[in-house]
Amino acid sequence: AAGGSTCLIVFGFFAWRTTLLIGQELNGDPRPSAFFDDSPFKSPVPAGSSSAARMYPPIKSFPEIARNAFGSVGCLILSVILYFELFSCICIFFVTMGDHLHQLFPDIPIVIFMILVATVSVAPAILLRTPTLLSYLSMVGTVATVCVCLSVALSALVEGDMTAVLASKKGIEDTLPHHILLNTSGISLS
Repeated sequence: AAGGSTCLIVFGFFAWRTTLLIGQELNGDPRPSAFFDDSPFKSPVPAGSSSAARMYPPIKSFPEIARNAFGSVGCLILSVILYFELFSCICIFFVTMGDHLHQLFPDIPIVIFMILVATVSVAPAILLRTPTLLSYLSMVGTVATVCVCLSVALSALVEGDMTAVLASKKGIEDTLPHHILLNTSGISLS
């Protein structure tokens, strides 16, 4: 228990310190933002012009963070790696969804499912132009995830957490719901 608490405190310290450093970089000055009277993005004083001004213009986007951290070449390499990773993830998602939908509806060709999944996945990003509208879509995904988790839990409570065939093999009576206590003896604790 002490090791876990120590790790939590150490990681918490590093996260706190990292947020301070990132905040200073985003602010454009190592001095705290309370030192300045204005917003970093609407400052009437040009950056570096006086001691009351910020040293650098504030950073506004993720590419600017990468450019300041790794330089132009590093930013390009990082962008290529991240975009390749995103492309790989979306390809895996398309193939997985198309394959699972094909198993549910085997009469429809798998290519049609791939096209449908791609269209449904890309359409919101094309139709919803602003990040605010896309955040609402993210909220819908969160609500859908909560609904799926609740439906699985409710199904386990109402219908049981094992099938009737398995219940008859274990000698449990035929009345619904069939429940069995979780047996953790085969699970390693490492």
